[in-house]
Amino acid sequence: MTVPRDLGDGLVLRTGRPGDVGQLVELNGLLHTSPGDQPPDLSIAEWTRELFELDHPTFSLDELTVVEDVATGEVVSSMCTIPQVWSCGGATLPVGRPELVGTRADHRDRGLIRLQMDEAHDRGRAAGHLLQFITGIPGYYRRFGYEYALDLRPQPFWRPGGRPPDTGGPVALRPATAGDLAFLSSVDRTWPAARGALGAVRDEAAFAHELARRPGAIQACTLLVIERRGPADGPGRPIGYLAHHHEPWEGVLAVRAVELLPGHGWLEPAGAVLAHLHAEARRRGLVGVTFGLPAAHPLLRCLGARLGVSPGHPYGVYVRIPDLAALVAAIGPVLERRLAASPAPGFSGELRVDFSGLGLRLRLEEGRVAAVEPWAPPGGESGGDAGMPRAAFCNLLLGNRSLGQLLESVADCEVRTDAGGLLLDVLFPPMPFQAWWLG
Repeated sequence: MTVPRDLGDGLVLRTGRPGDVGQLVELNGLLHTSPGDQPPDLSIAEWTRELFELDHPTFSLDELTVVEDVATGEVVSSMCTIPQVWSCGGATLPVGRPELVGTRADHRDRGLIRLQMDEAHDRGRAAGHLLQFITGIPGYYRRFGYEYALDLRPQPFWRPGGRPPDTGGPVALRPATAGDLAFLSSVDRTWPAARGALGAVRDEAAFAHELARRPGAIQACTLLVIERRGPADGPGRPIGYLAHHHEPWEGVLAVRAVELLPGHGWLEPAGAVLAHLHAEARRRGLVGVTFGLPAAHPLLRCLGARLGVSPGHPYGVYVRIPDLAALVAAIGPVLERRLAASPAPGFSGELRVDFSGLGLRLRLEEGRVAAVEPWAPPGGESGGDAGMPRAAFCNLLLGNRSLGQLLESVADCEVRTDAGGLLLDVLFPPMPFQAWWLG
């Protein structure tokens, strides 16, 4: 697809321009209001303005499409993509995040979002994006090739009490500055591999963008450096960071990330983080704090006796993987490390997974990934070492479900060979998901 493109009926599809800022701030503030709130949503409007006015590390106006009514100059539909890099157990993946997707009510049901999604997917293919992801209206994005493949469960919840918690001893927090950018990015380079996790990682430019964000923009975060101080309380030695939303929502403050450099204990930093959050709760009159951290995150384990579960219902992230073989090949070194630590080190052979007629073949030679390619059972019959729906395999691949969970919950998921069952279990274990992505 090429842009600009005449759509007929006086409409044209084109990329964004600096002069669109006023219309898009208004449009997105009106279209993306939270349920029960009155438009406009100022936090969405501020976020939209940021995309035009801040030096974003990955986004440019070429990533934004609009549909314009040529006669009036009115923008009637728009969406954008925010490129970023994720880590999958230490392997880096180029990823795209469609966002701010919407059409004015009087121009809906004309296929305007599908046209823009197709354009975004074409750009993603050219940029080498191995997956796209988005949160949004339940069921809606399945129309464009997305499936729920990453769970967002109700978050651990802490209700601050009257007495402040222990301060963490020699550990304290201070606001992050531009001088901390190299340190912050060094922390983000370590945690995915250290915990075998999936999630977005930030470089110095991405952390600089976080420091520059408008306080009122949705998901704008306060960044604090966690320091260990010496006996004389001199300059501290940075060991990690805390990120929480700058503004609470309905009296609740959301923690988005807490990370430490490897080799540091978590009990004292956990106390310092909790003391900071308690002080914020008293200053702002907060009802509570939620922790949007992966299950079994070290901080949650240190605070387990204090935490409840926030109200709400399970939700998820839509994921689109246009080329499964390319994504599996990209995490080849991670698969090799998992295999080396398994009951089948140095394995040679094939793993064939059938997705009801079209599947995937992974060829291993002496514990190394030799090839990953599409595969179909001969003669159109079922076959291979295992069979499951493609969406179920995406859950397995991204660590959202274990093989055992899929076998228990998905009727047409089955293991057909002993080697297939072992390899699927070893190569694709559950992974913690860090849901603090680049906005």
